Amino acid sequence: MKRSLILLALIGGAALAARAEATGLLLIPDRPKVTRAATAAQTKRLLGASILPSSWDSRDYGWVTPVRNQNSHGTCWTFAALATLETQLLKQGRGEYDLSEKNMANLSGFGTPPTLGGNSDMAAAYLLRANGAVEEQFDAYPGSTWKTSVEREPSIRVKEVVWIPARESVDELDTLKTAIMQYGAVDVSMHFSTTYLDNSSGAYYCPSAKDVDHAVTVVGWDDEYSTDNFKSAYKPDSPGAWLVKNSWGTSYGDKGYIHVSYYDPNFATAEPGVVFIPFDEDDDFQGVYGYDRCGYVGAITNSSYTIEAAVFTAVADEELAAVGVYSLAENIAYTVKVYTNNVHYSEERPSLAQPVSSRATAAISQSGTLSHAGFSMIELSSAIPLQAGKEFCIVYEQKVNSANHCVCFDYTMTINKTAYQYSKCTFAEGQTYLGGKSGNQYSWKDSYNSSYIVCLKAYTRAPAVKTPESGADVSAALAAFKSEYPDYALEFGGTFGAFSRIAAPNGRSLAYNWIVNGEFFKEDVEDFKIGISLTNSIPYIYYTPKRDDRTYTIYGSDDLETWSAVSDPATSGKRFFKVGIE
Repeated sequence: MKRSLILLALIGGAALAARAEATGLLLIPDRPKVTRAATAAQTKRLLGASILPSSWDSRDYGWVTPVRNQNSHGTCWTFAALATLETQLLKQGRGEYDLSEKNMANLSGFGTPPTLGGNSDMAAAYLLRANGAVEEQFDAYPGSTWKTSVEREPSIRVKEVVWIPARESVDELDTLKTAIMQYGAVDVSMHFSTTYLDNSSGAYYCPSAKDVDHAVTVVGWDDEYSTDNFKSAYKPDSPGAWLVKNSWGTSYGDKGYIHVSYYDPNFATAEPGVVFIPFDEDDDFQGVYGYDRCGYVGAITNSSYTIEAAVFTAVADEELAAVGVYSLAENIAYTVKVYTNNVHYSEERPSLAQPVSSRATAAISQSGTLSHAGFSMIELSSAIPLQAGKEFCIVYEQKVNSANHCVCFDYTMTINKTAYQYSKCTFAEGQTYLGGKSGNQYSWKDSYNSSYIVCLKAYTRAPAVKTPESGADVSAALAAFKSEYPDYALEFGGTFGAFSRIAAPNGRSLAYNWIVNGEFFKEDVEDFKIGISLTNSIPYIYYTPKRDDRTYTIYGSDDLETWSAVSDPATSGKRFFKVGIE
């Protein structure tokens, strides 16, 4: 087995505090390359033309949020990542969001201090396990003093991460241009030094190869950008520049933007570009299972293993609706199977020897093609019912040749020559597996024996027959979970549209939302506040009328069909609640 990831350098440490232009990118070299398919064909397919325009500016389409300022902190990676997510929300017509870089830096789940630095893989891990993104208003970015963050239900959840192959030469422009046109903004890496910047024009050109130390967001280009704009000592031989949104405020460069020469050998060449894609506004996925808390940390390039598997225990009666996977190449054919019977079965070691018995029948077998490299969510053609307390198994097989096959995994790694542990993988026997196949026979290896976790996720939603109707509330389920699963972590929030998130021990995160609209609210919904409070660690509903001439009644139900008034939800024994105005 080859573990193809070594952290060789740390850039953006304590010295950053003394620099006005703080950077903060953790360089992670020597990993398997993200491979590309036929770029020209892809460009034509996506754009409907074989010739790209000579210039592009995503700001002209209203796709770019304002320039932010990371101040003296090494958090450029959070600004570059969230800028792409904010652009996707604008492109979808969902309005302008200001997402919290501080929350991402504090709650990334990695061992490095939040102001020391990070990268897009850390951003992806935080977003894909539903820790964020959180809006800025709930966790504002600090000035000189850095404070901790509190976990809360994300304002926006991410379902996919698109990797754009790094430029292999300064003349390679079309892949990145195509991505900018398609996605509006791309998180990329570069080397930065004021030596190479003309601050009056914002033009930047470093002529020699340097260590990559800064993450930025590229939003356009101009083939005719004149060489006269660059410093006289550092002029490229030919015109052309990328339009780059920076994170040092609007007084830096060209109103917060810089124009990086096409011929800068460090721009978008060391690491893949990255775009973060949100769930659609009407997606109803509630839970995500995944043992890989730190996501993609390393990869196995051993072609003997072409199959991955993960075994989870359902924490509720729900439906498995999608599977999440990483891929280091685009256009990868796959087959995914889900098993709900004969999981963790063998004659020798009935509990853990293999993820699924050879005699098991798949509840679903579905094949398709991953369109992009990165993280993809594969929606199942039909949802699979899961029973609380019962195991289920996901088996994922990439149909690729050995040169392109990599299994992404999470494992514990310490940054070289520092005291910081970059990632910490918590795992147990019988969670994820690597597999090979000969004919119809599988052979399995528990990843526990190699001290890593395979990156596979499962997405669930409440069964259609149990989805709360308008006006219903699922808050009492929290009390049931607290009683039945005392080791679970519960977070609570208050006010109108309250939230809670349950982080289960087996890798699942479950979101509950308090629905406070519908049949009982004929008018004046704002007349009251509703939320969740805690008494002796037991959650209960509270409400505060704003008008004395209205009567507010809490109703409870066990089945969402028969409702009766209750005086105290915490002691009523009911599972679902709603509030009526009479």
